[in-house]
Amino acid sequence: MKLNVVIADDEYFIRQRLIKIIDWKGLNFNFIGEAQDGLEVLSLIAEHKVDLILLDIKMPYMTGIEVAKYIYDHSPMTKIIILSGYNDFEYARSTIKYGVLEYLLKPVSSELLQQTLQECRLKIEKEKKAHQQIQRYYHYEKCSALYDTRTDRLPLKLLYDKYPELYEAKYGLFIGVFIHENMEHYMNRLMELLRHIPIDCEYFKETDYIYTIQLFLPSEDALHEVRNLLGDFLYTTSAVLFLTFSNLFSLEEQWKKPYKLALKMLKQRYFGHHTRGIIDSLMNTQSVLLPDASKIRQSLITYINTKDQEGFKTYLHTLLDDVMNQKSISYMHTVITEILLTYKIYYQDLIQLDHSLSDFVNAMLDEDYKISGIEQTILSYGLKCMKKETPPSDIVFSKRIITYIEENYANPDLSVAKLAEIFNLNTSYIGTLFKKVNNQSLLHYITTVRMEASKTLLKQNKYKIGEISEMVGYSDVFYYSKRFKKMYGYSPKDYLQHAHLEEQK
Repeated sequence: MKLNVVIADDEYFIRQRLIKIIDWKGLNFNFIGEAQDGLEVLSLIAEHKVDLILLDIKMPYMTGIEVAKYIYDHSPMTKIIILSGYNDFEYARSTIKYGVLEYLLKPVSSELLQQTLQECRLKIEKEKKAHQQIQRYYHYEKCSALYDTRTDRLPLKLLYDKYPELYEAKYGLFIGVFIHENMEHYMNRLMELLRHIPIDCEYFKETDYIYTIQLFLPSEDALHEVRNLLGDFLYTTSAVLFLTFSNLFSLEEQWKKPYKLALKMLKQRYFGHHTRGIIDSLMNTQSVLLPDASKIRQSLITYINTKDQEGFKTYLHTLLDDVMNQKSISYMHTVITEILLTYKIYYQDLIQLDHSLSDFVNAMLDEDYKISGIEQTILSYGLKCMKKETPPSDIVFSKRIITYIEENYANPDLSVAKLAEIFNLNTSYIGTLFKKVNNQSLLHYITTVRMEASKTLLKQNKYKIGEISEMVGYSDVFYYSKRFKKMYGYSPKDYLQHAHLEEQK
């Protein structure tokens, strides 16, 4: 990871010399900016996330010691190297109580500076890693408590006793978030912005692309500030990103209904023509006339059995155009389910779904944001039924993908988009190819490999659950635990305890 660095000295030529002699690329540093006085340092800290400051002890407006004290009180993760003249060296060392990492006597040699920066980098990375582990554990514990409260397993009073910071909140709000291709850094940035307001909030990773954020607001007016902030965030981001808002609710009320509403509204992303935006309402909440299932089934069978590929493609496109016109999730779910059910009933030797049909359809809808993506998926299954064989080249290529996944599942950046980049393919194409050969989505296969690897690690009874989560590519231990339980029917904690008991026998 790159560390963000600021250089602060009231002498211009000293700043320029430091900028010039630091090996920015070799040290993996990112130069944020320079400051000629203490106030400019504080301004840079307010605008950017700064990891390290090379700080002169004597500067106008605020001394280096005053700046160090401010940073210690307000930004403790920002570290400092003090630059001092000979006469001020002992004075500078008094800043040790403010967590200053090193002290360098001016003029500092290039060799000593590089060595000091390298040592500081290792210290910062070690502290960051420890801090991240603490934060992940806290996030896991708090999300578990919030989940138990949402499902009426934990009374609100006990939640307040456990997390007293929630006492100041009067209202709750759920935000649904869809971020395509697992762009988790956008999610982390979003949480930073919300907490900067400041608002107490936590997020839940629902699927690989869908999150919910739970916010605790002190007043109704705070909602306007949240909406404005998120609107600005959408405007500046390049990601495929959709946001939904539940109704504002009193924390004394049931949480389940607004939570489900935020997720339900998120499915409306299919019926727009944009790649980002705020979805404010449910479309077509009225009951719609469902399609004639028998007619769909008969048409599909006719096209497949006659091997009419063009007619088949046109028919599927017409069906999904009708879905777009209806703007109804239930209508879309019915059409897609009927298509896949036809495949499963009449061509079961070729189409084998790992989960129930309903779960399979829901997973498909969670992964995409355009009807065209869904169309490609169900088209690939239909063509497979039609051809009754898979080209050998596709099988070979699929094996290469599988090998790469099995060797790199521990990488948290491993995703469909990453695989597409590695194999120089379009994201939609690589997903379609994999499904055609393996009868399951590429994303599901990645998850399965990771879960099976985590079971092996749990059996060894040598690692904590948080450590295992990281070892199999999950930075969010709460999400890892949830996926594990969904796949196997019990939590990693229960499995670990069972493995321990078996070992003792």
